[in-house]
Parts: sequence; C-alpha cells; structure tokens
Amino acid sequence: MRITGCRFLRVSGRLDRNLGDDDGRGLSAADTDPAYAARPYRRPAHSDPDPDGVRRIRATFLRLDTDAGLTGTATQTSPAQAQVIRDRLMPWLIGRDPLAIEANWDFMFRLLGGRDLGPASLLDCAMWDIRGKAEGAPVYELLGGPRQPDLIPYASMAGCSVRPDKLAARARAARDAGFRAQKWFFAYSTGHGPDAGERNLETVRRAREAAGDATDLMFDAVRGWPTGFACDMARAMRPYRPRWLEEPVMPDDVEGYRAVREAAGFPIAGSEALQNRWQALRMLQAGAVDVLHAEPHAMCVTEAMRVARMVADHGRQIALHCGYLETLHVVAALPRELCPYYEYLWNWNEYGQWFYRNKRVPDNGVMPLPPGPGLGIELDEDRMEAREWV
Repeated sequence: MRITGCRFLRVSGRLDRNLGDDDGRGLSAADTDPAYAARPYRRPAHSDPDPDGVRRIRATFLRLDTDAGLTGTATQTSPAQAQVIRDRLMPWLIGRDPLAIEANWDFMFRLLGGRDLGPASLLDCAMWDIRGKAEGAPVYELLGGPRQPDLIPYASMAGCSVRPDKLAARARAARDAGFRAQKWFFAYSTGHGPDAGERNLETVRRAREAAGDATDLMFDAVRGWPTGFACDMARAMRPYRPRWLEEPVMPDDVEGYRAVREAAGFPIAGSEALQNRWQALRMLQAGAVDVLHAEPHAMCVTEAMRVARMVADHGRQIALHCGYLETLHVVAALPRELCPYYEYLWNWNEYGQWFYRNKRVPDNGVMPLPPGPGLGIELDEDRMEAREWV
C-alpha cells in the first residue's frame, strides 16, 4: 500500500442556537500586564450570525488517500496547517507506506524540527485510521487496548463564566449529570489588581461548595501567573483539596513549576504547550509535575503513546488535553492508574463533534469506548449545508 495524495474537505452547517459562548474569559500569559488584562471580552468567532443572519459552523477535514482504495480521515484542521501539509510534508510522503507509521512519524518530526507538529499529528492520525480500516479494528486495539472498560470523563469548563451564579449552576449541573470531576479556569492574574488572588480563591470556594466534597476539582491557570503569585495561590487553595492545579506558570519555566509544586502539597499538572517527548522528559526528570498534561493536537497518536510510556516509567500520571475521537483512542489504550480521566469540554463538545455521525457523549459520568474501525470518524452529510474540496 502506498500514499497517493491528500485532500481537504471544507464543510459548513447551520446552527439553531449559539454554541459555546458563556462570557467566560480564560487567562493569558500576558495578563500580568494591567493594560492587557483590561482588554474587552471577545466572543468566540462562531458565536455570531453571518451577515445574512444565519448562524453557521465550519470545519475542514483531512483525507489521506492510498492506492489500495483506503482513505484515512483526520479531525478538523486550519488553513495554516493545511498549507504545511501540502507544501512541506506531502511532497515527501507520496509513495510511502502509510502502515509504516513509526518511521513516517519520525521523518515528519525531523522535517518540522520537532516543533509546531500539528500538521504532522493530523497525518499521523490519518495513517492510524488507515491501519485500523485495513485490519478491521479500532485504533485503541492496535495500541494494545482497551486497557479501560470505559472512560471516565471530567467536565472541563473552558469558556464557562466564573461569575458566582453561573459557576454554581454549571458545577451543580455537571455533578448531577454524573461527572465525578470538573475543571475550572481561573480568570485573574496580577494585572487585574491586588484582589486577583482573592477573586481566584472565590472561584475555588464556589466550585467546591456547588460540586460537593465527593467531586474531584481541577483548576487551570493557563500559564497566566508569575511564580510567586502561583505559589501563594497554591497554598491558599490547599484546604479545598484540588485534584490538581494546571499550568500555573509559563511552560518552559521548569524551576517555577518545581517551586509551585513544593508550595502546593497537592498535584501540579502541565503543560499542553509541550510539543515533543524531550520537552516532556525534561519536566519529568526535573520533578516539575505530578500529572503530565500532553497536547494531542501536537503529538497524537504516535508521540502521545511514547510520552505516556515515559510518564509511566517516572511513576507519574498523564492527562491528555481536550480532543475528540483520536484522543479517546489513546486514553482507551492506557491503564486507568496512568491516565485516569478524559477531558470532556462541557461548553464546546457539541461544537467540536457537530459534523460527526458517531458522537461520543457521557452517560451518567461514563464515556463509552470510541468506535471503529480506525478512528471511527464518519461525517454526517445531513448536517452539511455546503461542502467543497479545497
């Protein structure tokens, strides 16, 4: 079998309501600057109708073709990623065996210099999809799974408001829907003024009060804090028993991570900004994190499995950043003691799976294993208002 080319399918569909806009503004690493921290809230791009008054959703999917008639499909891509795939990667992949996935990944990894690996990750996913279709098996079986009978999602509240009334309502709703864990995103850093720490702590208090003592609570600072502020916040949070504090400082600040970990007395997670196994290894060897938070959009599937093995060797846990079917397959291939949770986007999951026929939605706090063969990505033609190959 040989790779013959790739195509990009751009689709659009009509929404009957706004998806994912809850006036929740996450932190930026630049929110230590008062002027930047005071910027007005910007609604997500998909929140407003088009000029004709119709609210639309758009996505572009990668199709990798072979001479055997098998096609691999990967999840949504961006115009910039599509250009890298077309101009830098595909000229060297034509004629290669799509089933030689490890070799193909190593080649793409080196060709892109081990950085900005999103385009290579999309092609890697498409190759795993082809292999699964060739063998008639879901990808998690090809990876040695399933290692978990089902998946335990946590409700990730990205984009959700931390206004007290809205936070309490969302936290109770997630608890009542069966979620055993929730992750909330802090909204304040030093640029927001001297009461930023207390305002963040109020988020922690409200979440614990609404979710209850039996719920695991994670909190994400999105790289938005200086080290001293992060250490102070970690100490203040300790009585509320966080499951972890995620990305408290900048991703390359290994010493900052270590300082926060020493101050916290509970697990520290990071960082989805890591782009390869060597960056992950540095954090593990430095004792900087308890939970290695990997970014599947940069290292799925092959690199994510390599990183997971390293995490296991260091006696830590791994948590993959939000993703959809491709991430579900990786989590299903890992034991629960290594990868205890799958990140389910409470506010945006419907948006991310809009064009999928095989949607995955938790049922009473449990996520079923992903479909197959391959990644199980089937597009729902009935949801497409328009489609074109680009």
